[in-house]
Amino acid sequence: MISCAAIQAMVDSGMSAQALANVIMADNKEVMARMQRTRDCAAQRQRICRERRKLSRDVTSVTPVTVTIENKREFPVDLLSSAINDLSATRELKMETDLSKKERESARKKDLVEGQKPSRAVSGNRGCRLPADWMPSLVDQDEALHIGLTRQQIQVEGEKFRDYWHSRAGPGSTKIDWSATWRNWCRKANEDNRNGPKGPNGHGRANGHQVESASQYAFRIAAEVRERERAAGIGRPDDFFRGN
Repeated sequence: MISCAAIQAMVDSGMSAQALANVIMADNKEVMARMQRTRDCAAQRQRICRERRKLSRDVTSVTPVTVTIENKREFPVDLLSSAINDLSATRELKMETDLSKKERESARKKDLVEGQKPSRAVSGNRGCRLPADWMPSLVDQDEALHIGLTRQQIQVEGEKFRDYWHSRAGPGSTKIDWSATWRNWCRKANEDNRNGPKGPNGHGRANGHQVESASQYAFRIAAEVRERERAAGIGRPDDFFRGN
């Protein structure tokens, strides 16, 4: 059914009154046809139910009679009727069970499509790999600042963190909480920076003096400019990893 917003949009687009009326009439016909199909389906289901009830009454209304068999013993036919009723009940129970299975499977598929967990219980928590487009959020960057990393170190460690976990394979490459993993990574990096470099390509101090690379110098100057802009009231929120 056409919404009021859609009608207003057509009017705003300059559609003529006759064309608008044709669209509404066509939509009304479609709605009426859909309603008729629904009524037909409901009527068909009612007919099937009536036929099932009639068949059940016909089966259960067998008049108890006796049949003479070869050994001259009398066999009551009402036992046969009881057996038929049991068979009919078993079939109906099987149909209900199959329908219940289909409904559960449909609900499970719907949950998977919506990105939710399956309806059945899953034991334990399952981790996931680091997303391909991962970068530390503003909250993650703020946590890194509190841990003790500088602004330029946040960007460097973020790139190292992403490359490391994207290249790693095996069960250890999945985590439940990547933000917690990032915080632990920052703590280790901050500890390494305080203790000095562990190799020729490490960070920290050399011969008791802080080594500042060209990129670190550029980041420091940019940070000072940002501080002056913020003091002048023209600053913006920091997002060090994205260069803002």
